[in-house]
Amino acid sequence: MRFYLDEQSQDQICAEMGLTETQFRLLKSRAKARFGELGRKALTRRHPPVKTLATQGAPTEGAVVDIDRLVPIVAHAVAVFGDEQKASHWLATPLPLLGNCSPVQVLARGGDVDGIDQILTRIEHNIPS
Repeated sequence: MRFYLDEQSQDQICAEMGLTETQFRLLKSRAKARFGELGRKALTRRHPPVKTLATQGAPTEGAVVDIDRLVPIVAHAVAVFGDEQKASHWLATPLPLLGNCSPVQVLARGGDVDGIDQILTRIEHNIPS
């Protein structure tokens, strides 16, 4: 939360929590895995299985999604929209800015993470697209 949502530096977090760099990396890795798991469960509950991050818009069956790229986007969406359900809905909604694809479809195809992050930032700061 502090690293991804509050955008605190690794050094600051380590100093305040008395963590070594190795301990910080381990905790961050576990948090990413847990957050990815929660995101997948939230999307699966909200939509039929075809709309999960692992399958929606995937170019081939069994495609692997790089969770390290997705976690910051999902965290940003939750921070912008205030809860998992609203973030999940936005992530699954086709957007004209993405060629009428949903952010999940774009991410599943290995698409523009920075572009989706910019859209979220614009929403967060109420900047028209």
